[in-house]
Order: sequence, then structure tokens, then C-alpha cells
Amino acid sequence: MSGSYAYLAGKGLIVVYVSNPSNPQVVGNLMTKEIKKAKALYISGDYAYIAGKGLAVVDVSDSTTPRTKDLLPIQKPSKVWGAGGFVYVVDKTGKLTVVDVSMCQ
Repeated sequence: MSGSYAYLAGKGLIVVYVSNPSNPQVVGNLMTKEIKKAKALYISGDYAYIAGKGLAVVDVSDSTTPRTKDLLPIQKPSKVWGAGGFVYVVDKTGKLTVVDVSMCQ
């Protein structure tokens, strides 16, 4: 969740406006083969980092039309989180990859 928006990953990316929790509204989505079976999601500023077929970097600055900015070739990512200007990705074998997010923006 970021501000008034919730971001859901699974069958792509779904952006939900939640300023009124009793009436959430889907305002945007992105369906690509790279994030079709997303396993994890991390939001930082105007970007979503989605573990799918690699690590997709998605620009969500316009929540109604998210767009893929980059796809990093990380094999079978399963978890993603971030802190201090870095995104940490763990693959199914337990290997950790550290990504400097300034390189993706």
C-alpha cells in the first residue's frame, strides 16, 4: 500500500484506490507475460518491483496506467523487499540479489 492506493500482484498488477475503505475502486492494471504469475511485490515511491519472470520494474506514477519500465533477468524470484535505496530479491534457491533502485529509475 502506498498513500491512498493498494497494489495487488498475482495475475498481473492491480491498482486499487482505497481512500474510502468501504468502497475500494480498481483504477488501473497491468497484465504482461512477465508478471502474469507474480509472486511478490514491493512499492517504493513511483515504482513497483514485481517478482514474476524476472524482476519487473513498473512505473506507477500514474496509477491508472502503470507501465513496465524494465525487466531484470533474475531467475525465479520468489520474494522482494526494499530499504535504503535498494531492493532485495530472493530466488527459489535462496540466492539473494541486491538491486540499486537508482539504476532502474
